[in-house]
Amino acid sequence: MADVVVDGIFGVGSARDVGGVYGDAVQLINESGKKVFAIDIPSGVDADTGLEMGSSVRTDCTIALGLPKIGNLLYPGYERCGKLYARL
Repeated sequence: MADVVVDGIFGVGSARDVGGVYGDAVQLINESGKKVFAIDIPSGVDADTGLEMGSSVRTDCTIALGLPKIGNLLYPGYERCGKLYARL
């Protein structure tokens, strides 16, 4: 059994609502009870607007590659990111 979950389901360019098997994966991650780390931005959060796209992963920590995305800083995306780190 894993101790943590690393979320990297979608890239930052994803622009459609999360549903189907991807929505199921998001739900499983959120219900796992494990620490969750996101790469760049939590899956299901629009990187440009911070809006939730149907459903999104709630993370404990997000590591933004390069600079944080606008969606990391705007609500509700900000709430989904947990503690935010930027790695240049």
